Amino acid sequence: MSAQQYASAPHDEILTLWISLNQSVLRAVSRMSAEQLALLFLRNDGTTVTLQWLVEDYVDHMKHHLRQMLPDQDWDSPAKNNPDQ
Repeated sequence: MSAQQYASAPHDEILTLWISLNQSVLRAVSRMSAEQLALLFLRNDGTTVTLQWLVEDYVDHMKHHLRQMLPDQDWDSPAKNNPDQ
């Protein structure tokens, strides 16, 4: 968003913000049950998706932005996707 001036913000500031926000999202999502992740949501185009799909789509979207900022990193390696490694 132009009002937030991300284009002129230092990369480390944006990364710090994203890390903090995503840690909060991770805490919430990691405590969800299989039943909760299977909940269906109606999209504007009339299709339905699960909460699991929305979570995975969010992660893919974040990787897209990280690739823009840090293209030399491998954002698809298993270690990046597994917080236990």
